[in-house]
Amino acid sequence: MAYVSQSGTPGTDHSTNPATIPLAGYSKLKTIAANPRRNLVGVQNQSADLIQVVRSDGAGANETSVMLSGAATAGAQGASWSSTTFKGQIDIYVPTANVGSDQVAAYED
Repeated sequence: MAYVSQSGTPGTDHSTNPATIPLAGYSKLKTIAANPRRNLVGVQNQSADLIQVVRSDGAGANETSVMLSGAATAGAQGASWSSTTFKGQIDIYVPTANVGSDQVAAYED
């Protein structure tokens, strides 16, 4: 696996036994398109569910999965991930049963 680094060249993912993309029973909630001019991107889980954030090269290849734990209660702050160097695509997956109700904050600068 690889990711797109700040310079726009592929990096190397060193994950061991990576998670299935998407996890069984999960559906895509949101896609943040690749953006070569991005200064910052962040995702914060505000649901009580575990969510899956998938970084890729923008063509759906070279995927790296990041799991973000849920908040103690829906609407509270759960785990988050951010980067000032990642320029690739980000897909956010949540449990299929909660696609219409899980809260996830996603931002790009």
